[in-house]
Amino acid sequence: MSGETEAIDHIERLYNVVEGNVRSEHAVDQRVVDSWLRSVKQHGIDPSQGIARRVLTSSELVGHRGPIENLLSIAQPVVDRLYQQVSSASYCVVLADHDSVTLDLRTPLALEDVFTREAVHVGTCWSEADEGTCGIGTAIIDRKPTLIHKNDHFRVCNIALSCSAAPIFGANNELLAVLDASALYSQNSIDAQRLVFQMVVDAARQIEDGLALSRMHDKWVLQLSRSRVMSGLCPEFILAFDDAGCVHSANRLARENWPGMLLGLTQLSDLFDCSVSGMISQSMREPGAVITLQLSHSPATIYGRLRSPLGAASRSFVLARGARHGGEKSDKPRSTARGFTRLATQDPQMQANVLRAQKIANRDIAIILQGETGTGKEAFAQAIHDGSNRRDKSFVALNCAALPENLIESELFGYKDGAFTGARAKGAKGKVLQSDGGTLFLDEIGDMPLSLQSRLLRVLAESEVLPLGADLPVPVSLRVICATHQDLQRLVADGLFREDLYYRLNGAMFTLPPLREREDIGDVIERLLQEEVLTGDYPSKTIASDAMQQLLACHWPGNIRQLRNALRYALAIADDDCLQWHDFAAELQHRKPLAVSAPADDLKTRMLASLRQNEWSVTQTARQMDIPRASFYRRMQEFGLVPPNRRDQ
Repeated sequence: MSGETEAIDHIERLYNVVEGNVRSEHAVDQRVVDSWLRSVKQHGIDPSQGIARRVLTSSELVGHRGPIENLLSIAQPVVDRLYQQVSSASYCVVLADHDSVTLDLRTPLALEDVFTREAVHVGTCWSEADEGTCGIGTAIIDRKPTLIHKNDHFRVCNIALSCSAAPIFGANNELLAVLDASALYSQNSIDAQRLVFQMVVDAARQIEDGLALSRMHDKWVLQLSRSRVMSGLCPEFILAFDDAGCVHSANRLARENWPGMLLGLTQLSDLFDCSVSGMISQSMREPGAVITLQLSHSPATIYGRLRSPLGAASRSFVLARGARHGGEKSDKPRSTARGFTRLATQDPQMQANVLRAQKIANRDIAIILQGETGTGKEAFAQAIHDGSNRRDKSFVALNCAALPENLIESELFGYKDGAFTGARAKGAKGKVLQSDGGTLFLDEIGDMPLSLQSRLLRVLAESEVLPLGADLPVPVSLRVICATHQDLQRLVADGLFREDLYYRLNGAMFTLPPLREREDIGDVIERLLQEEVLTGDYPSKTIASDAMQQLLACHWPGNIRQLRNALRYALAIADDDCLQWHDFAAELQHRKPLAVSAPADDLKTRMLASLRQNEWSVTQTARQMDIPRASFYRRMQEFGLVPPNRRDQ
């Protein structure tokens, strides 16, 4: 059938349906019919019109991205994964906001020109008012997952597309965004598209749940599933409750499953036959353990895992400390919580990292952690280990840059007795065998000598290690997490790092942001203070307001490691329970002054001028003024500086 004939047939069929003259063999899904009717009667769209899509300018896009910046950050790894799954079938992946504006787009490299000709861009608007019946626009109107396949579309220029779209809702059931996967070349049968449709629906739910979890940092979070195996991998229901057991937040599936639940009033004991205190105690004793729950008023059983809130470790510390100072003897509590709770953060990039790490913690995927020195790469690796089913086995770390080349081999692979002069009489197991069943963390992997990279590759490929001087290899099962501050791809290009080892190690890459760029730097300071108070056996300490402002304004080239040392020094020097700025090391006090220290009126004026010059791009303006982004946001709030597109809110 020629393109012109197909277009004529589509328009004739469309108007027959709209006018009620459709024959039974040409029956159309009622939701599509309703959308066609809206396209004709409400929007007055001409189905024969050629491609003339509405595309927003860069400055207009800024106003659309701002309100859902956190969602976009959390969605990024989910969008990446969905694209990897469907791109080979010629699909693009689109993330649009509630106004149908494309904010994120992934297209197959080989089809970029084709999608460009179809005017599929970042900034393209896919509303029903602009395009008539289409995946994104119709999903927004109906507030339901939507599959619009080929000639289900209203406009002739779109009938080559097959679009699967699913809305993403917020905590109050408000529609925030839409996730879509669209193909230009697909089979005529709609049945072939249903698998991709379900993948999009599942991915949209993952984004919703990630967004919900990011708002539950200060509560106990119960992740539930009807399957014991899936309770920690892909929970269906998520509930956040306080120490008293009152449910304050829930994901959409949980709200739908318990329609009578009143957030802020319903008790956990109203939903399950359980003791909240007993559940919390079990979680503190056995982090990550599966909890079996009996549903109230039902014989059904459900399985869950409990995540502790930010500060749970410090709260347990305060209780234990109170008992100790009251005369009771008590073992010293752990200085930090196990698993991801110690990383719980309000920084969008770290939230996205944690969400992605939780999903792969129990998968056989090697991990590379990228970031500046001191950004907490080992702590992140430890959290992955503690949050996995390997948590009861060893977490073994080796810094490849800290040992001479001639010692790394024996430290890593071990040796038999008599393997070389000076060897121990009974030999040594080596880090690989020490981590058998657990996790091996190789810090500064970029500094590993080339001669040893081939041996490490063999260990990973064959799951066995040959200690120095041994005749037979020893089987080994381990998870490898590597870290570096270097550009490994550049090292590969320069011949300093084996390409095959790079791809063996790079199952997943995480980039940890420097401390100065984290939006939760204040929370990080408070958490590290509590940890140092605990480990140093100090009485309760706080930080004076002016000292906190100075700490927030520091550049922190040494990141979390430098911050921890600064707090440790101040705790040792301070004469009272409130740390003052003069208690901190002179190195910090004599740092290069930053713009954030300028008089308030002058700073406000310069911030406003720079924001206007940069079209209200906070990241660009903060970088230009040499102010940490988190501090810049705080100053904007303090001065009442609001982007024009958000002033009505």
